[in-house]
Formats: sequence, C-alpha cells, structure tokens
Amino acid sequence: MRFVVAVCALVCSLGTLGLAAENTEFKPFAPKDGGFTISFPGKPEESTNTTSTDLGSVVIHELAVKRPKEKETFVLIYSDLPGEMVKGADPETVLNRARDGGAASVHAKPAKETKIELDGNPGRELEVAGLGGTRLWRLYLVDGRLYQLLVTTESGKPSPERAKTFFNSFKPVKTASTAPTAPSAVAVPKE
Repeated sequence: MRFVVAVCALVCSLGTLGLAAENTEFKPFAPKDGGFTISFPGKPEESTNTTSTDLGSVVIHELAVKRPKEKETFVLIYSDLPGEMVKGADPETVLNRARDGGAASVHAKPAKETKIELDGNPGRELEVAGLGGTRLWRLYLVDGRLYQLLVTTESGKPSPERAKTFFNSFKPVKTASTAPTAPSAVAVPKE
C-alpha cells in the first residue's frame, strides 16, 4: 500500500505544476493505450514516472493542464496496480487507502466524501483542503487500474462547473480484449 500512498502524494502535490493551457475550451483527449477518454481545457502535458513498491515497480502516467489565469490545474493520473494488491482485495479498501494516502500527503482530511460509481466501477468524490490549496478529487478503480482526477487551485475552491465538466468527461474505454463479444447475427424471416 506504500505505492498507493506514494501515488496519492505525487498527485496531491501537482497543484504547483507550471504547465500552461493552450486555450480555455475543453477538448477530448485519448492517450495512446490509455484505456480512456477525457476532456481537458487545453493540451495536457504528459509524463511517466516509475515508483518502487513492496510488490514491484509501478508506472504512473500523468496528464495535466494548468490555467494560470484561473489558478486552476486539471490532472489525471492513472496506474496499473500490482495484481497482488488488487487480487481478492475489496475495491472499497483500495479506494480508502488511496484517499487516506492522498489526503495525508497534503496534511488534510477530506472535508466532503461521496461514494460514486462509473459504469459499475467503484469510486470516490472528495473535496480536500490542505497544503497548496483545495482539491476536488475523484478516484476510480477499473479492472485493477487506479484513476485519479483532480482539479486544484492555489487559493479558494476550484470552479465547480469546470470541475464537473472535467470529471463527467472521463470515460473508460473497453479494449478488444475486455469488450464483450457481440452475439452473432441471426436472420429473422419477415412475415
């Protein structure tokens, strides 16, 4: 679980990134092999880091857009959790640990928390105030992958409208290996 805490600490510290948004309109974005689509208010900067855990190395993918005028940052981080971490684990426990690690990394406790679901996958919606500002944060666990969506601000609260647009644009995409197979077509005679 040190991995989850490390990932959450990294995520919560992103409010100070110096990334500039190219425009203020939300545009769809789908990273190659990312398994999802989302809309950002500008072109996201992408980075990848690897962290070591008790269960092996984990790759952390980060996408972020900073809007200097609004002092907001939009972040999506995803990582495939080691099989040993999620196999047989209660998804709620995994999400609770991610929440606790992220909040602790900014010396805060969630001010608000709601259990949510996306396409049958468990999640959390949180508001966390701590070092570096306030964060509106969603977590989802989808097929062993932890997705973290954040909207942060340097002071005050992020725009609820922009956060909602960002959060609601997130859609996991089924790949050919995980998508259910379509039933074969059957001809039905006309009467």
